[in-house]
Amino acid sequence: MNFLENRIAKDGAVKEGNVLKVGSFLNHQMDIRLFQQMGEEFKRRFEEKEINKILTIESSGIGIEKGFQPGGTIIRNLGYQLESLAIVESMDAETGTITFREQ
Repeated sequence: MNFLENRIAKDGAVKEGNVLKVGSFLNHQMDIRLFQQMGEEFKRRFEEKEINKILTIESSGIGIEKGFQPGGTIIRNLGYQLESLAIVESMDAETGTITFREQ
């Protein structure tokens, strides 16, 4: 599991209706060390590519891929590369369990 998945599993909260709350470290209160790690990871993934545009998605917070399925498939089908540092496969509000997709 990577650093962002670890943080989401530790501090994210699954609410009724499969709403993943990450405001305590990603949007309402931003953890600067976490953002530094995220920047370093994006740099590592894309250092060999010429990037001319970055698409972001916000769904009351940072766009974790659960928020843009099947939109992610549509974007990929249009020929764009889509990267995510954490892809949520499933969530259970009763147990607070978050399962991440293998990437």
